[in-house]
Amino acid sequence: MEDLVLDKKVILESNPNEKDIYGRRLGYIFIDDLNVNLQMVIEGLAVPRFFSDSEKYHFEIVQAGQAASEGRIGCQWLETTENSKQSFISRFDSETTINVCETKQWLNQEITVQGEIIEIYEDSSANFFNFGAPYPNQCFSAVIWNNGLLEFPEILKEHYQNKTVKIKGKITEYNGQPQIILQNLEQIKF
Repeated sequence: MEDLVLDKKVILESNPNEKDIYGRRLGYIFIDDLNVNLQMVIEGLAVPRFFSDSEKYHFEIVQAGQAASEGRIGCQWLETTENSKQSFISRFDSETTINVCETKQWLNQEITVQGEIIEIYEDSSANFFNFGAPYPNQCFSAVIWNNGLLEFPEILKEHYQNKTVKIKGKITEYNGQPQIILQNLEQIKF
C-alpha cells in the first residue's frame, strides 16, 4: 500500500456501506485510473470482503481474489492448520466464506463462516462451539440444542475441539453475540 499511495494524490470513492462493524470508514482508493483496492487483491496482499454482491467493483475484485488464491500469489493464502490460531481464507468457494469473528455484520443472513473451535461448552439445554475465546468472551458460537444431538457424533469434544471448521447457516444474535444454530451434519465440515 505504501509503495502505491505514499506521497501521491489519491481519489477516495465512498462505499455504500460507509462503515464496517469496527467503525472504520470504507471506500475505494484511486490513483488516476488505478483502483488501488483491486491492485492489492491482484497482488495477493488483501482479501476481498463485501457486505453484498451488489457493491461496486465486487465482480472484478472477487475474480482477482480467486486468481491470486489459485496462483498462490502474495502472502494471504497461507493454509490454516488445526493448531493455528490464524484463520485466513485460503481459497474461494462458490459461496462467500468469512472469518467467524466478523459475523456481526451478517446478522439474519445465510453465510458460511470459518474458524477454530476454541472450546465446547455444555449446559443443560445445548452444546456451544465457541470461537475466538472461551465462554463468555467468544466472538461467535455454533449451537446444538440437546434435542438435536442425535444428528452429531457422540463425543463432540473429541471430534471437534481445537479443529478449524466451516459452518453454514443463518447468523442470529443471542445476548449480543452472533451464532448459528446447527441442526444437521451438513452444516459443518472440516
